Amino acid sequence: MDNNPIWQSTSANQLDLARVVVERTVMARVYHNALYLNEDGDVYRDQLFHGHINKLAKVVTPNHRDLRISKVYHYECPWSWAQAELVVISAYKTPRDKLQCVFRCATTIMNLLTLLTPVLVYVIIKTNPPSLYPTVQYVGSFYGNRLEGEEQYWWTQFCAAIELRQWINSFSREYHDK
Repeated sequence: MDNNPIWQSTSANQLDLARVVVERTVMARVYHNALYLNEDGDVYRDQLFHGHINKLAKVVTPNHRDLRISKVYHYECPWSWAQAELVVISAYKTPRDKLQCVFRCATTIMNLLTLLTPVLVYVIIKTNPPSLYPTVQYVGSFYGNRLEGEEQYWWTQFCAAIELRQWINSFSREYHDK
């Protein structure tokens, strides 16, 4: 678009909007293949991951000792608002739109809390959006190099919150006992 004479007379804002429309159109057509690059292997891994988080959701509460969320926030938190922002992530097809769901979720939490990552872990567990793991790979692959500023910060926080090594081990012994 930058080199095409048709677009030379458009404003920067119009060009940005046109890029968004093109991105949405293209990604809507290739979405499933881009999300599950390894086809059935990725689908199976996502199903396992989703099932694991479902089990965690049955035992994890805001007062879970490993989350260390201050008791002050246990009853006055934006859990449902943050979950509402995150639950729609699978409805979007472009990495940019998916990232905006994460951005809105994190900023909803941050507007009321000072301790983000444990709360974000809790929100992710309780929401457990479909295709979460491949979504992280998808956004990273197709949009990661365009992240900057607040979007990059919140995406990094979100990825840290779903990093398996950090919380799966903490919670796995609890739901195996239940």
